[in-house]
Amino acid sequence: LHWTWGVLFQSPAVIAFLVALMAGFAAMIFFDIDMPVPAFAYRMGGGRHMEPLISGVLAAILSTPCTGPFLGGVLAFALTQAPAVLVTLFLAIGLGLAFPYVVILLRPSLLDRLPKVGEWSRRLRQALAFLLLAGAVFFAGSLLSTHVTLWLWRAWAVGLAVWAGVAIV
Repeated sequence: LHWTWGVLFQSPAVIAFLVALMAGFAAMIFFDIDMPVPAFAYRMGGGRHMEPLISGVLAAILSTPCTGPFLGGVLAFALTQAPAVLVTLFLAIGLGLAFPYVVILLRPSLLDRLPKVGEWSRRLRQALAFLLLAGAVFFAGSLLSTHVTLWLWRAWAVGLAVWAGVAIV
């Protein structure tokens, strides 16, 4: 099919699928709805661990346009190098991403310094849901007319303003 990672993100069908995912996840985050886990995933024995796994895989796919400019050049360089260099670079990237988790595993007492969940974290999740929705509107702009995209941005801004007005009160 000649699908390479960059070409996939130029396909209108893939972009529409990702826009729908982003808008759906924004709604789920904003309204604090758990991600439904398919029945086959429970039969696999994943149980409560399947939701974070699926979330992580989707986050990796959705973050590709953001991480690509930073890691794309590094990975392109690594693929032209000897296997030892390639493995070292992938190991360094993996360790860098895992470092915060390793620190917490080695010093669990640091968890006491993290802020406790409360109203502030609900508001933060809602604000991040608006950012995710803004991403969906941005990517939808490559599929829709300028007029429709402008209308979507205005609707997003009104929604944000209403939420901010209610959240502050």
